[in-house]
Amino acid sequence: MVPWSVGLPVWLSAPEDAPEPYALAEITAIGADGTLVVTGGRAVDPQQTVLPANPEGTTASDHCGLIHLNEPCVLHNSRMRYAAGDIYTLVSDILIAINPFGPVDIYGPTVMQRYTGKALSDPSAPPHVYAVGEAAYRNLRGTRSATALVMSGESGAGKTETTKHLMAYIAFCSEKASGGGVAAALAEKILSSSPVLEAFGNCKTVRNNNSSRFGKMMRLHFDPAGSVAGGVIKSYLLEKSRVVAITSPERNYHIFYQLLVSAPLDVKGAALAGMDASDLQMVNKSSCFAIAGVDDAAHFEETCLSMSSLGISSELQAALYQLLSGLLLLGNVDFEADADEKAFVSPSHASTLAATEERLGCVNLELPLVSKESKRKSLGGLKLTKPQAQAMRDAAIKDVFVHIFDWVVSRVNAAIAGAAVSSTGASELPYIGLLDIFGFEKFEFNSFEQLCINFTNEKLQQFFLVTVLKSEAEAHEREGVELHGVEIPDNQPIIDMLERAPMGIFRLLDSQVRSVSRVNKVSRVSRVSRVSRVSRVSRVS
Repeated sequence: MVPWSVGLPVWLSAPEDAPEPYALAEITAIGADGTLVVTGGRAVDPQQTVLPANPEGTTASDHCGLIHLNEPCVLHNSRMRYAAGDIYTLVSDILIAINPFGPVDIYGPTVMQRYTGKALSDPSAPPHVYAVGEAAYRNLRGTRSATALVMSGESGAGKTETTKHLMAYIAFCSEKASGGGVAAALAEKILSSSPVLEAFGNCKTVRNNNSSRFGKMMRLHFDPAGSVAGGVIKSYLLEKSRVVAITSPERNYHIFYQLLVSAPLDVKGAALAGMDASDLQMVNKSSCFAIAGVDDAAHFEETCLSMSSLGISSELQAALYQLLSGLLLLGNVDFEADADEKAFVSPSHASTLAATEERLGCVNLELPLVSKESKRKSLGGLKLTKPQAQAMRDAAIKDVFVHIFDWVVSRVNAAIAGAAVSSTGASELPYIGLLDIFGFEKFEFNSFEQLCINFTNEKLQQFFLVTVLKSEAEAHEREGVELHGVEIPDNQPIIDMLERAPMGIFRLLDSQVRSVSRVNKVSRVSRVSRVSRVSRVSRVS
């Protein structure tokens, strides 16, 4: 219990419509019943709306070093440090980074040198992403066991950039250990993989101009001398729906805009070369075609150089861009319906279909777009309606793009594997794992993919809560140290609502889609809604 006294600074919960969640005040008097009177004569209940504040001007490079540690104190300390140019603050072994949304001169070899051999808590080395990289590298060298670094946060928090800075620091450590040679060349290849992965897997969202729309786990394996011996990337949950469905002011994946402004005519083909982004259905559902301060032409050149450094020949690159050009054209193919409501390619789009076939290297593309095979062979192909044909077209585009993305990742892995990683991605050497997870987002229309992404974040949050906060609380208990008024948040009700058998949302969706012939979309939504209303989430919120 806080010993309240007159003159003590406090944080008050602000009204919901206030611009900030907390307001700073000072205790001016204490009533006989314990009621606190604060600045302005307001009487407040100390059990409900008041939290102690730190003395004016108090800051700490580690939040745990504050006299009072609560939400407003953490926010205020972070704000004060950010205003002073310090974007990094520690919470014990956890590094909090606030995105500066602009260039800051705190990176590079000279700065890296300052963190070599320093512990994470070393007072001579202020909080920095390099300090975390050094801690991971020291742990790997000292224990010869795997170490994982997780980049977590909302979309636009800076996870992708943080991952790149960590990769650069680890490559720096590797080069110092090896003195150059093969290990240095391999580290350079690992760093050069970023532009191509971002081109095919990143895009502009409402909150972020370079948002990763896939999860990525990169393992960097090290030999006994401390040099990078190989690496492997595992990707998951690529947001494939974005390829055919975007809203303003977002964009599709960067590679499409790079291709449109810079790919040569013989790659794009005459049909696509005569079109602008505003003419293409895959990108014109949003009014945003360019990003302020971003040069798509320069990034296309960087993407090509990245692929070349990874051993992807110019011929393969041209074939890849030709496939992407075909997808852009296929997105423009539309349909009409005959008297029986059966779809066929609109005559006005026949030339676009022909250009698509030429870019994709296929023939008779109309047939699989307007029909599908029947389970009963005697019936032959089943004709589709116009909406079904449009859905079939979009599904084909998404499927091909996923295969392209997976191929790009496989080529990156082949280039960075070194001698330490087998063709299956296995290695006996210890590694540092870098997990760059998507940021949590809530869109106007949230797809099933976004639900999976947000569920993944909930699971990671639970892992964080269990391994960090709950384990710390248990350690205090074992040592006989009492924790007063410390609530450990728990998101288990949310996870249960989504995955718990038999009535979790994922379980229900799975059972419902298996019965698609008997249950319509409205029924599926109704069952999911009923479950969410009676879940523990509803009861505790």
